[in-house]
Amino acid sequence: MLERRLTIEGLPRCGRLLDLGCGDGAYVPYLRERASEVVGLDVSPERVGRARGKGVEVVLADASSLPFRDGSFDVVWASEVVEHTPSLRVFGELERVARRMVAVTVPNPRGPYYQWDSTHILSYSVSSLKAFLGGRAWRYEVHGLGLCLPHRALPDALRRLLLRLTWGHPGLALNLLVTGKSKGGGLRRGSPDTPAARHPAAA
Repeated sequence: MLERRLTIEGLPRCGRLLDLGCGDGAYVPYLRERASEVVGLDVSPERVGRARGKGVEVVLADASSLPFRDGSFDVVWASEVVEHTPSLRVFGELERVARRMVAVTVPNPRGPYYQWDSTHILSYSVSSLKAFLGGRAWRYEVHGLGLCLPHRALPDALRRLLLRLTWGHPGLALNLLVTGKSKGGGLRRGSPDTPAARHPAAA
């Protein structure tokens, strides 16, 4: 969770943020530090119920057909969701509802996290992911997120080191971070509120 928490700390401060695939709301406390309003969404009624029990505003729906108007959120955060969808076209839905930025984490398909879960149905590689995103209207970057091992499996200092080492070499990481910025959304590369200026590898 350290690697994803550091990623969240690098998200731009914004008004409204969607936690897509929120589960039981584990990331919501961190996301609330970046946004005035956080809305969760999950496909599981059980997880939605647990999130609501924690006071999270959450919607029961599928990522492939989001029940929101265009531009409903400044930022969309989707951690370990996209690989459960049948097509990379899900990025079209993320872009549709986001005004400024999308931030997505997915497992490296060559790593154990992807192989161990039979619900990972999306077929992609690091290179095919980059090629797909490179053809879109948004500006995308793909980075490595280290090993993302279970909590306390390694000391935080070592986890941070692995994050820095894999940041520019996503093929060596077990998890990937994909960030997309709207070309008309007002975020400029290197501005103080973008992960490009303060990304997890620099933490």
